[in-house]
Amino acid sequence: MILDSQELEYLKLCALARYMPCGLAGRYEMPILKSGVAGNLVRSRYLKYVNGSCKCIRLTRRGRDILLKAGYEFPDDARPHKKGNAFDRRIVNAELDALLHGAGINIYAGNVQELGKGDCMYIPSLTVRADTKSKVLAGTRFYGILRIRDTAYVIYYADNAIDSIFAGFEEQTFFNMIYQIEDIKHIAIIIAAETVEGLCEYLMPKEKPYMTRGKTALSELIEKWKYDFYLLPMDKDGIMQMKIMCIDNLDKKIASLFGDTDNIPVSLNRFNSICEGKAYISAMDMNITRVRRALEQSLTAGVIPNIICLAHQRAIYQHMAVYLEYPQQMKFTIIRHNKMAELFPKLLPNEKRIEPARTKDGEYLVI
Repeated sequence: MILDSQELEYLKLCALARYMPCGLAGRYEMPILKSGVAGNLVRSRYLKYVNGSCKCIRLTRRGRDILLKAGYEFPDDARPHKKGNAFDRRIVNAELDALLHGAGINIYAGNVQELGKGDCMYIPSLTVRADTKSKVLAGTRFYGILRIRDTAYVIYYADNAIDSIFAGFEEQTFFNMIYQIEDIKHIAIIIAAETVEGLCEYLMPKEKPYMTRGKTALSELIEKWKYDFYLLPMDKDGIMQMKIMCIDNLDKKIASLFGDTDNIPVSLNRFNSICEGKAYISAMDMNITRVRRALEQSLTAGVIPNIICLAHQRAIYQHMAVYLEYPQQMKFTIIRHNKMAELFPKLLPNEKRIEPARTKDGEYLVI
């Protein structure tokens, strides 16, 4: 029997994630997550279904042995509980792994230092913890570190308005990790949530959440930390957003379609282009910190800001303007997914040719 390349990749994804929730194929529109791929591997006893707070898939010992034969070694899960906070975090971890994989990002870094070897790489906290046997990470809330060119993104997840962290401890922990990565010049924060509505409700709430024990709510963190903050919906739109973030200098390339990007006055330097008195900011990466600065600058400069974004992002920026009590009109230029793919072919779905699986050394994997 010979596995195909898609089946081998799915085994690797399940090994990294520990528990892979069923039903992600529809949300992410990723062929590798379709039930047929998992079903074949379950029938061959390389994977098994398990029931916890949700139905998911887990690698079997037989599946782990196949990966070892192929040259891929993953740490076993020291805490295979199927309920409680630890299990819930593993589910979120798996969803993030799948999303970033769908965006074409290498999610298989073995340690933090490996992030220095590529422009778009990610390491989950679970991998770091297994590599360092660190108990410190057990007390943190961030899910991993993503490196895109010279920026390290620390990823958090929100599922309610009272999600909170010990800010100083978290910052010290991820800063010490990022310090080990070569050629990093910037640190930024990504906060993910299941839906656009969740991002609005949890991070820009109607009422300030009450915190105890010195914790800081994620919504308050945006004001407290001096990093740029990005919002990420965990669906197919989020995959497109991550693909966009991986394209170098995309903001300027998009803004150049609507105006002059080289002769922007200092009074409008938060914007990406200007044209006939209009000021445009390319905001498809969902950097709400940068958009907020541009909105503040528009009041001083007396211009109406025009936000270039994807369709799903408009609601978030509108909610943010209300949350900030922004008193002026805003305009939006919406670019659809298909138009973005026409402009940047890299954004087209990455449909790899399915062929017989090979080992890490390039040999055909015969079972």
